[in-house]
Amino acid sequence: FFFFFFFQAEDGIRDAQESRGLGDVYKRQVQEGAGEDDSAAGDIVYRISYNTRYEANSGSSVASKGDFKIKIWGDGSPSDTGTLFLVTHPGYSCKAAQAAECFADIKGVVKATDSTKCNCDPSKSGYSESAAQWEPLTGRVQHTYVSAPNVGQITKVEVTTTSSDSWVPEFIKVNTNSIETGNGNGIYYMDVNKAINSGATFTATTTATDSNGVQVNMDDKASHRYGIVKCENAVC
Repeated sequence: FFFFFFFQAEDGIRDAQESRGLGDVYKRQVQEGAGEDDSAAGDIVYRISYNTRYEANSGSSVASKGDFKIKIWGDGSPSDTGTLFLVTHPGYSCKAAQAAECFADIKGVVKATDSTKCNCDPSKSGYSESAAQWEPLTGRVQHTYVSAPNVGQITKVEVTTTSSDSWVPEFIKVNTNSIETGNGNGIYYMDVNKAINSGATFTATTTATDSNGVQVNMDDKASHRYGIVKCENAVC
């Protein structure tokens, strides 16, 4: 049973820039510590950050109007989170007005119902792409919080879409540590810098090696583009 929502808070040194894009949206539900659904017991919150590659003009070659999903594997039990909704329209900002209930409160609870007018949520009945007024927001860090099963130390991440409209993130970062205590399974960084679309899935593992057969590691920055790096918050 999964819960997810979008948020704008700063999340580590790499996230110093304000994000107005996907923190401005959608239908999603519960943040860590909300305590309103016992079925989420045993789950953790995956705080996922991403930065669409900067493009000076329209952003059309790096941002996407598609929906993207993520699946995370680990060394625990269960071994994976299942496929989770990650983001819609990455690299864009929705300028349409929305009801206050469409946004997460201090506990991460979105109180929107099916009848709430959330103009930036493509899954809502009556959604209009033109009325949402999506504008490019490349080069900015955006965030998604996903509550899902704790898979332990992350070993693999996969991002998929059914859209032919490519998204080019510079990086994706998954923070599994508790927002309250700072404890958890760590922070995982992926240098992406390649298009993700219906014909090109992004897959990264912690066991990947570089062109010389050396396993990716935090100290070797050149190796980061080959896989997942588990890193310290101060340098991630």
